[in-house]
Amino acid sequence: IDSAPTPQQRAAIASLINACLAPEHLATPHPLLPTLPPSTLSPLLEQEIARHASNQPFTGGIDTSRYETLSAPTSTDPADHYSTLQKAYASSTYLNTRNQNLALLEQFGKNAWLVGNAQLEDILRSMERELVDVRGQIEEVNKLRKSEQEGVRGEMEGLESAWKKGVRGVVETEIAAEGLRLETLRQRREGAGR
Repeated sequence: IDSAPTPQQRAAIASLINACLAPEHLATPHPLLPTLPPSTLSPLLEQEIARHASNQPFTGGIDTSRYETLSAPTSTDPADHYSTLQKAYASSTYLNTRNQNLALLEQFGKNAWLVGNAQLEDILRSMERELVDVRGQIEEVNKLRKSEQEGVRGEMEGLESAWKKGVRGVVETEIAAEGLRLETLRQRREGAGR
């Protein structure tokens, strides 16, 4: 087996290779290479590539501020304090779970850590199933409510129509009574004027 080339030999080899290559070999593809198909990237991916090419920092994604230390709100509004407590609870739960996972990883190795993650995934799946069940129940209640509303629609429309007719009758009666009162007043004036 040959020994590794010395740095001088490597430099000589590199200069011989570079002498055989065209000066633009790094900028233009070889003529035998097929042309690349046109880009079908989504606008979001193109925007991300442009951001990366211009060395801009990443913005968005996961909001890490929810895992930072929280300070007490300056206002005395209980809603602000409640919101801060909720955020603190989420942060504490995340950090406790993270510490448990790291402790399992350190104490028992990768397999126990993976088992812990699998258990968390099982909990997540059961909660997702429960969410689907609750959404199904909500949908069922809404369908039942709508069908009951549709069932009494005729009765409600009849009651509304009867109410409108009743109101119209009261108004017409008041108009007729006012007309009679005015007629009575007119006749009294005529009788008093004779």
